[in-house]
Amino acid sequence: MGYRVLLDIWRESAEKFSDKIALTDVFNSENISYKTAFREICYLAEVFKSYGLQKNDKICLFAQNFPHWLLIEQAGISLGAISVAKNSQNGISELEYIFNNSESTALVCDNVDIINHFTWNEDFFNRVKFVIYTGKDRPQNIHSKVIMFYDILKGFDPNKDYFSDYKNESDDTSYIHYTSGTSSMPKGAILCNYGMAYQVEEIQRFLKGEKPELFLETFPLASAGGKTFNLYAISIGCKIVYTPYNQFFGKMQELKPTLLHCAPKIMMTLMGKFNEYIASQGEKFKRDFEINYEISKQIMKLQRKLYAKRPANTEPKGFDAKLENLLSAIRKYQDKKIYKQIRNQFIQDETVVSIGSASFANSAEDFYSILGVRFVQHYGMTETTGLTTHATIQDQQERPYTVGVPFSKTKFKIVDPDTNKELPPMETGVLMLKGPEVMKGYYNNPEATKKALTEDGWLVTGDLAFAYPDNYLVILSRADDVIVLMNGYNVYAPPIQDQINSCDYIHQSVVVGHGKPYLSALISLNRDLYDKWCETNKTDIYDPNGNEPFKEFLLNEINTLISNKEHYHYYEKIKKVFFTDEFTEANGCLTNTLKIKYRKVCEIYKETIESLYR
Repeated sequence: MGYRVLLDIWRESAEKFSDKIALTDVFNSENISYKTAFREICYLAEVFKSYGLQKNDKICLFAQNFPHWLLIEQAGISLGAISVAKNSQNGISELEYIFNNSESTALVCDNVDIINHFTWNEDFFNRVKFVIYTGKDRPQNIHSKVIMFYDILKGFDPNKDYFSDYKNESDDTSYIHYTSGTSSMPKGAILCNYGMAYQVEEIQRFLKGEKPELFLETFPLASAGGKTFNLYAISIGCKIVYTPYNQFFGKMQELKPTLLHCAPKIMMTLMGKFNEYIASQGEKFKRDFEINYEISKQIMKLQRKLYAKRPANTEPKGFDAKLENLLSAIRKYQDKKIYKQIRNQFIQDETVVSIGSASFANSAEDFYSILGVRFVQHYGMTETTGLTTHATIQDQQERPYTVGVPFSKTKFKIVDPDTNKELPPMETGVLMLKGPEVMKGYYNNPEATKKALTEDGWLVTGDLAFAYPDNYLVILSRADDVIVLMNGYNVYAPPIQDQINSCDYIHQSVVVGHGKPYLSALISLNRDLYDKWCETNKTDIYDPNGNEPFKEFLLNEINTLISNKEHYHYYEKIKKVFFTDEFTEANGCLTNTLKIKYRKVCEIYKETIESLYR
């Protein structure tokens, strides 16, 4: 611990872990050791220098995860250049906007179509210093000035030490990370070198004592949070294996990773796979699970009441200690009898799962806690270099439904959105943050910067939250996305959507109703389960929107789930639903970190939403 800049992580790990494999993918296309990784960074930095890359130049990296991704980015940063990264699966118009808005003078890309889009005329090359294509197959008709990455690597000698004494400073700008929220015009958050290194130090502190050996990664490296966990894995000598999302769950079973970083949507999908396994083991096994699960829920409620009586991470005393030991003994027996068998289909006993990027359903958190999965939640945003709070594994059990506490050098406050007055614990307001990870501002956007940062350096996150007296944070919703019903009640949609999404029949949901008398929901169904329901209930209605008995059944299911959430209010029930296709990146409804673009969905489905209130 105690990094000054990002390159310190690589240098230290190369010394500690030398010949261990640092980076590979599920195809085993390349296996890069820690020592080789550090030497490649230094080699590529010298190559980029020979191409004219200088301090404060911006270099766009538009690519999906692959073993050399971090090394290319770190090479540029080591020279003092600024990384502007985005997943190449994003739309071409967004990538073009980011390239131009950031005033980038270099491009690294894995997609020939994107390169051809940028390089169709000579004016482009008057601006850029180089373009690198990272694909292995040499494309036909590519521009003569585009350099093949694997041609560059032919000059690399993994047994040679290259110059590495770069003069980076902690406060140097190293990233311009563009937001991927609901706005059609993303903003570029200016982030410093130490901000990312600081987060790695903090994750080490929260996960002290954990020694994962294999990190299976599908989260985009182009996201700030995804990158942070990759650098954490590098800092502790963990092997990183990159996998496409469509192979993720199969590879979990095959490779048995001990570190995972997942968006809540992935965890909800995994929860469905656990339930499929339970159902596949026969009626007796399923009944045993259901009985034990109900018992475990009651035990967990009692345990949490006992935890709440004492400060976090302290030991119980007297009668409470005896009672907690008894409850723990019962849960250990249940684990040995049934939960371990289920859990180990995908998750190993020693695996650590870190969950972030969006809110996580209370019911899903309960499910994973009972199943014995060792998980933690964190919170952050692009403007905080990806992360700004974290929990320990014990925290997550003792302080459920929270995202942990802020990092050690980070300050926070909850303020009234109208008066800006700081609020006491347990009152809901807008979360504000200040710390080394907070952005310097938005690139080329002084107006947005002024709105987001106060004169004394506080970031106005735009997230509604409240804090417990011991500083554990609960994030409720984006302030701009609060649904205000016709009767004046404020509704925080994400916690409700989380509960709805925990229903087996549902893949995704978006709660609507701003300015309306009640809440409705747009829902993407699990069609297989819908078809089974129709078969069981002797109906052959293909379109669920015309199946009134099913709607009645589903509304009862989801409203029961909603009524079980923390801080439930009667006006949070769903009155009407509309079934639609899946929300995806391709149709513009999801970000590349799998968050719903709420405003975009409401815009696309405007007429449908109105029809729910006629």
